[in-house]
Amino acid sequence: MHTTLGKTALFVALALGLGADAQTNLLLNADLETNAGFSGEDPNCQDFWGSFCGFDDWNTDFTDNGVFDFSWDSTTPGGIRLANVFPAGDAPTDPVLTGESSALILGSFDASTSSVLAQQIAVNAGDTYRIGMFAYSDSTQTTASGFPDTVFAFTENKLALRAEFYDVFGTGGFAEDAEQVIFDPANQGFDFQTGRNELLEDKWQEAAVTVTVPVGASFLRLAAVYDQVNNAGGLAFFDTTSIVNLSAGTPAEGDFDFDGDLDADDLGMLTLAVDGLLVSDADDGDRFDLSGDTSLTQDDIVAWQALAPAVGGDFNGDGRVDNTDLNLLLNNWGQTSVPAEWINGLTDAVNNDELNALLDNWGTGTGGMVPEPSTLVVGLLTLVGLAGSRQR
Repeated sequence: MHTTLGKTALFVALALGLGADAQTNLLLNADLETNAGFSGEDPNCQDFWGSFCGFDDWNTDFTDNGVFDFSWDSTTPGGIRLANVFPAGDAPTDPVLTGESSALILGSFDASTSSVLAQQIAVNAGDTYRIGMFAYSDSTQTTASGFPDTVFAFTENKLALRAEFYDVFGTGGFAEDAEQVIFDPANQGFDFQTGRNELLEDKWQEAAVTVTVPVGASFLRLAAVYDQVNNAGGLAFFDTTSIVNLSAGTPAEGDFDFDGDLDADDLGMLTLAVDGLLVSDADDGDRFDLSGDTSLTQDDIVAWQALAPAVGGDFNGDGRVDNTDLNLLLNNWGQTSVPAEWINGLTDAVNNDELNALLDNWGTGTGGMVPEPSTLVVGLLTLVGLAGSRQR
């Protein structure tokens, strides 16, 4: 069966004789959903273009020097903010991969420093870890003057994922540190005349590195590092970060965000990959090819559906049967072609079969904290279904 691990990680797993226990993400707030500073609780929150503040469980920094502190002040421009949340209504179309928010990162506008968002975990020497994140450069973003505001707008901007080791004293510089550049003018497809890269813009790019903890290291740090120079434009977004201990077991197949569940987030990521809107340059990037045919097609969605614990009426695959599924039913009533995230087997069309599945399992996965579907809505759906059957 196709595995979520690439060849390198799989070899490590086999060589160490690991068990089959599924491993999950070790990072906190991995989807970058919360930022205490926006509620005024963070004294380090600076007032510049709205507010840029430290993310919950993350460190924001302007020097990639291994010191976990706030090295900026209220006079320092640039930084990091929670997209789609603050300022209210400022960027309602900012890209999001999983959850409801992503991180927006600006450079320091200084060629000698970098904007950094980082989190560290305690590790044991000899263990092997996979460190990953997804990044996005949006071609629709523009500056106030109308110029392109993407990573590629100017030729020196760069966004990279770094895996860094530190000892118990906070000293870094281990030879085993690793970096994967995500966006860079040197990337194939960059057009120096337009400042755009059609191959990489407007799609999620996965970066991931696999590292083994060296002797003497006690902490592993994931850092998103953005260099933006000379007051150049250039917004970058990133989301869905992860650190997984491969030496403790293999991630579950189809659990693309490593949160321990096969749910709507995983299916959404796979759907983007099939549509060409998510690209992986990681060694284990073939983890989205669940059908094992070396291409991403509807067959991979079908393969994911076979892995997922499908529940009748759970049309979006999030493990719950609730109003979201009822809305999907209403919006697709009578259709023979439905969204890719629809996990229930269909008959000839979306009809009373799906309605009955939803009613039979209403409230599953919600702890019962969901109101009953409206009698009027259900009645109308049933009448429409009966009318359709009579016409046939």
